[in-house]
Amino acid sequence: MTSRIHRRGVAALTSAVALLALTAGTTSARTIDAGQELLDETFAFQACGGVNITLRVVGAAAWVDRLRGGDLDAFEYLTPWFTRNVQETTETITNLDTDKSFTNVVRRTSWDQQVLAVEGTTATYRRFGTFRRTLFSGGERQYVSVGKFSYDYVYDTLGTPDPADDVDTIVDGSGRTVGNGRDDFCADVADYTS
Repeated sequence: MTSRIHRRGVAALTSAVALLALTAGTTSARTIDAGQELLDETFAFQACGGVNITLRVVGAAAWVDRLRGGDLDAFEYLTPWFTRNVQETTETITNLDTDKSFTNVVRRTSWDQQVLAVEGTTATYRRFGTFRRTLFSGGERQYVSVGKFSYDYVYDTLGTPDPADDVDTIVDGSGRTVGNGRDDFCADVADYTS
């Protein structure tokens, strides 16, 4: 749902007990950052021709960012690095007019990123990854969609060393997916919540 470049300190690592199993053996002196956060967000919006929808996302995101070449001591966030970002979520979509819903169980793994442009304190990145989405309705699995994705985002440090004030935004229209299975949100809303 959201794009983030995670730059957390030691405090995030100590609170991420579950991450230890994920990152065991993968962290090294070349690790820039690692951590985990729990997700529990609810959004209300209109979509698909005016259908009133709520979306609740519950799950976890874990990441390990590692330097790809270069000097770790001279690392800056406006240079390329390898990232492994795993999100496992359960997304419940409810049509507020019919009170019917369906659930997506989603695993997204971002594998790498490419710097497209750097200007001042701002960089534009393209992130690549894979996904697996299983849709459930009425307690039964309806279908599985598997594929690859990429999207672009703009990241701005605002010229400060403090990661708390950094801004990152997904570029509208930059998302691309390739895979098997259906990937049509409005068709899912029509088929499973009407």
